[in-house]
Amino acid sequence: GVLTMQLLLNKRQHLSQVPLVVFYATPQEGSTLASIGEVFLPNPALSQMVPNDPGGFIVGLDNNWAYMFDDPATRKLKPKVVCAHETKSVYKFSVVSKFSATRFCDGARNGIGGADHISITKPGSERDQAVIILANALRDVLGTDRSPRLDLVGFNKVGEDWIYEQGYFNTRRPPNFE
Repeated sequence: GVLTMQLLLNKRQHLSQVPLVVFYATPQEGSTLASIGEVFLPNPALSQMVPNDPGGFIVGLDNNWAYMFDDPATRKLKPKVVCAHETKSVYKFSVVSKFSATRFCDGARNGIGGADHISITKPGSERDQAVIILANALRDVLGTDRSPRLDLVGFNKVGEDWIYEQGYFNTRRPPNFE
């Protein structure tokens, strides 16, 4: 999720191609657990996820994301942001708090029952809350029309089928390929 946010900040010219972002337990304000973890683990990624660190990655991301949509040129391109947060602790700790996971959400803050930070993106079936949240968000943004919205590079539509144009990609095997 934070990588998606940073990518959209870096590639603003592509905002119009991203009508929807769904965040699952994304630490939009950082994680208090990262503050504890950085004391015991010399992992630079943890130190970047500490909330309220003025020079930290997450604070800069938070500020830049908020300000990006204050700009009239990008405000109208803002994707719909749907969020889901974990409801189950890991060793009595919430890895990402509800408030951090839902900082920039539009609409409801969806708690995924029984999901911790790891299991929230590992649904067991199409009936899991994580899948339903995604399906509903896609329906809301895209409607019920299921026709492709992107060009399928290298394919041509023939009747109801998409046929691959042979030779579009280099299909030669590299030397010493076994």
